[in-house]
Amino acid sequence: MSKIFTISQTEKVGTRSGQKSGQEINIVPISLSDNEINELRDQSGWLSVKQFAQISGQHERKVKRYCLNGKYVTNCRQIDQDGRRPYQIHFTELPPDGIEQYRKLITGEKPKTAMELAARDEAFRKRGAISFLNRDKALRRYQVLSEYLRFISGKRYGCLVDQKEEFCRRYNEGLMLEFDDVRDEIKHLTYQTLDNWKKKLDEAEGDTFALAPGYGKSRGKRSVTRTESEILERAYFDSRKTKQQAYIDMENELKRIGLEPNASYSTYMRYLDDFVRDNFDMATITREGEKAYNDKCLPYISRDYSRIEVGDILVADGHTCNFDVINPYTGKPFRPTIVVVTDFKSGMPLGWEIGTSENTQIIAMAYYRAIVTLGFVPRHFYLDNGRAFKAKYFTRAKGWKALPGLFERLKPYGFIGTKHALPYHGQSKPIERFFGTLSDFEQRRPGYRGNSIENKVPRLNRDEKLQDSQHNNRHKGAVDTINDVNMALVDWLINKYAVTPKAKDSSLKGRTPKEVYMESIEAVRSKADFEKRIITPDELRFLMLAQTKKKSGNNGIRMFGRYYWHEELGGCSNAKEFIVRFDFAALETVYVYDESGENFLFAANANGFAGIHPMADTLGTDEDRKRLREVLGIKGAIKQVAIRQAKEFYAARDAEEQRALPAVVAPKQLKPAKKAVGCDEDPQEDCENSLLSRARKYQEEQVLKQREAEEQYRERLGLRK
Repeated sequence: MSKIFTISQTEKVGTRSGQKSGQEINIVPISLSDNEINELRDQSGWLSVKQFAQISGQHERKVKRYCLNGKYVTNCRQIDQDGRRPYQIHFTELPPDGIEQYRKLITGEKPKTAMELAARDEAFRKRGAISFLNRDKALRRYQVLSEYLRFISGKRYGCLVDQKEEFCRRYNEGLMLEFDDVRDEIKHLTYQTLDNWKKKLDEAEGDTFALAPGYGKSRGKRSVTRTESEILERAYFDSRKTKQQAYIDMENELKRIGLEPNASYSTYMRYLDDFVRDNFDMATITREGEKAYNDKCLPYISRDYSRIEVGDILVADGHTCNFDVINPYTGKPFRPTIVVVTDFKSGMPLGWEIGTSENTQIIAMAYYRAIVTLGFVPRHFYLDNGRAFKAKYFTRAKGWKALPGLFERLKPYGFIGTKHALPYHGQSKPIERFFGTLSDFEQRRPGYRGNSIENKVPRLNRDEKLQDSQHNNRHKGAVDTINDVNMALVDWLINKYAVTPKAKDSSLKGRTPKEVYMESIEAVRSKADFEKRIITPDELRFLMLAQTKKKSGNNGIRMFGRYYWHEELGGCSNAKEFIVRFDFAALETVYVYDESGENFLFAANANGFAGIHPMADTLGTDEDRKRLREVLGIKGAIKQVAIRQAKEFYAARDAEEQRALPAVVAPKQLKPAKKAVGCDEDPQEDCENSLLSRARKYQEEQVLKQREAEEQYRERLGLRK
């Protein structure tokens, strides 16, 4: 005997098996012999009236009456059997639970054992471990299936297939608006697919996730043996080898030990891809090094820029420009190096210097201009980790028994110290982002070359005659000088960079660098200790200007293709050395110190005796004639001073000799000497003093012009009131 256990409680059903809407039926367990079960199987889905009544839980006469009337049971037939014509009803006319009971009866399903229940639970667990994407797909399928079952519920057997096809037609043509969001995932449906989903749901005892797609369950699993994986990983961790070379090494190693690859080449490549994703840190540090590991794997520290003010920290770094300029020493074009000093808080560039390489001279000049623009001494210098930035010229190293470094001399004015960035760690220097923005300025220069070999301008390629001719026609073959770049850079910073709002998620919160700079600098100037941080221009020049050793000639000190002159140089030997400090941005004047570099002597002006019109009296302008007279007057005054000093020397020498030998020299010969020694009123002396006064006045005017130029340089940036 086979006993089937089904739902025994009372439930609501639709109009199936002769039941009116809302009519209650009881589905109870039935017991059939093995012969009766075999008879059911032989009938191929057709049930006798007795069998139908027994499974559905209804009275036999009521079922027979339904068949006679054809009202509730439509899928039935009459057969010839021993002179009788009994009715047979198809099992699909059974209620849903009755159909389930019939199927279990036919298949011979027995109550689940403990092992079967454990397997069922394992299936539930696996379905719970599916991906979120497949879970979402399962829920969408269940949504469509639920509407499908509701649509065909209560339909007669003869028109059931038509109803199923009608539902699929409406769905596929987009007539069911409630499934607009589902149609992107489930594009086309057939009723066979829906019935298959219904079968899966029934077998899973109503578990919705049983409708999840079956693909993707073996994702990440590879048919790669442990030996193959170890050899492949070891070969790939060699920084010199590509994935293809790692596979070749693995294949050769397997052949050496008598094995063959277990999978295809593509499988090993996918395995390596998965392995790198799971061990990205190890793969990065072994194949690319610590720099790449730091950039790609390590977490970064976020700074709070609201904790500092303008001038608290100045950060500097060097950058090789992507355009050509004229070398001031050789006159040939070259790619210069620019050292820029920016404010840490606002990102505003305060000073820069352009040179042939990143050296201590241009670094000091960049900081000098930054302090001139800022108007006071900063508290910290945040420097790059390069060799030039770590030179003892800036900060005295431990055990260095020389004078304090350049930055150490600023400590009386509130300077605290220097800090170097981590090596190969560009994230720690905010100025690196400025250099990226600077490429916009570089592309505007006539000597632009491109920012890499791959992106160089076409005119630099071989046989690009058209591009080269277009460039020459446009720029007339001109290349910028350092002064041209400085002037253009000031204009670009003021009119574009400083007034361009930054991103809202940046440290400036959508404001411009100039707004942040002006807001913060007012707060700095209102502090009580601000006066201690102010440094005079003379002190700043002494501390920070670039310097070199030079000798004086007839026309003065020769530098940068010109002569610098001061009246005190007229009496110096050509072998005498001076320490000359200068600013590349203001080369009209240099500052001359003694040989030790500690004592300031004078400021020498450029080209005092150069650039005179060859025929100023007749062909020159009034300015040319005026300058010629001034130069001639200076030369005359210098000469008269030298002659007077010589005469005084001769007179003093003769007087000394007369006192030593009074009887040898006649009195009449001593009279002119006495007059020369004791002469207090001499018309010639008045003339010499007048010329010398004019020369000194000219020199003072030049110094005043230089100081006015410095003030204009600060005011031009628009950053100081």
